[in-house]
Amino acid sequence: SSGLDLNATSGSIIPSNSIPGNYVVSYTVPATGGCGTVVVNTNLTITALPTVNISYSNSFFCKINSQNQNVILTGTGLYLGGTFTSSPGLSLNPNTGTINPSGSSPGNYTVTYTTLSSGNCPNVSVSNIVTIVEPVLPPADAFQFFCASDNPTISDLLPNSAQITWYSSSSGGSPLSLTTSLTNNLSYYATVTDL
Repeated sequence: SSGLDLNATSGSIIPSNSIPGNYVVSYTVPATGGCGTVVVNTNLTITALPTVNISYSNSFFCKINSQNQNVILTGTGLYLGGTFTSSPGLSLNPNTGTINPSGSSPGNYTVTYTTLSSGNCPNVSVSNIVTIVEPVLPPADAFQFFCASDNPTISDLLPNSAQITWYSSSSGGSPLSLTTSLTNNLSYYATVTDL
């Protein structure tokens, strides 16, 4: 058959030089001794070695993130149906590759996806590194003192950075502008931007 690297004399084949697909190989016994020609057939399949790649929407996930992170799995051939593994500490679904950051321990992890073996082809494994980050609040004094004549505002509270948002309620609500004047004996609450 066209596409199959077949030695017409010996009947040997070279799979790596052949196009993946189904083939019928025929062997013909020539006529002899008054007997007619005999033809025998056999079916064989050349299976392509799958290619596969895995990734996630981000390489870093904050531990306080309770939303499951789905894997992005692409490839060719018979790449679906494999299993996911990782080093201990990562909350990973071995069938879907979904990561649960809040159920994981902080650290760096190598997620490996291994395809199923098919058509005498070996398994194919690929990996991706993800990091679970433990949020660390910057140090701040529970009580901060200002001179009323300085007209202190939210921008005077410490710590203060682009990743920190201040509120007048522990439950959040509307963020306070950096130009909002501070009120004496009022508690202010800060959040740090999630990764």
